Amino acid sequence: SSRSKWDVEMIEEALEFQWDEDGITGDMSNAEFVRIKQRYLNKILSDLSGTHGGQRVMAPLSEKDEKVIRKLVSSHLDRMLAQRRAHEEVQKNRVAEKTLRDVQAARETERQTEEEQTRLIERVAMKVDEEEWRVEQQEERKRVAMEEERRGGQKERHKKGAAE
Repeated sequence: SSRSKWDVEMIEEALEFQWDEDGITGDMSNAEFVRIKQRYLNKILSDLSGTHGGQRVMAPLSEKDEKVIRKLVSSHLDRMLAQRRAHEEVQKNRVAEKTLRDVQAARETERQTEEEQTRLIERVAMKVDEEEWRVEQQEERKRVAMEEERRGGQKERHKKGAAE
């Protein structure tokens, strides 16, 4: 059998190498993927068919070999695309999760800032209340003192008036 000149691992590695070289991503259409599959298959069949620069250098592939290789290329590329798409989905989800975490963190910071501002406003309001109360108390003491002074003065005048 001519199978000795190719093996599964060699073909899979060739596909993976070409895939990476081409920088293929998972967001291609099915039509694009079918074209890529065909291009890769043609290249591998050409590489394994024993022709190099138009010269036959190996025995041609048997029909059976070609059929097996077609299946292998197709299923391996399907698997590679599925893995690539799954990987890209995971990456997208990671980015989405990080974005969500960042948004949540920003909201939490905003909430904490609002709470701090509220506490600060409350403290300032308490200080203002305390100051107003202190001023009111001072004014009240002054008023009482003035009242007492006035009354005291009246008493003094009253005494003087009584003594005369």
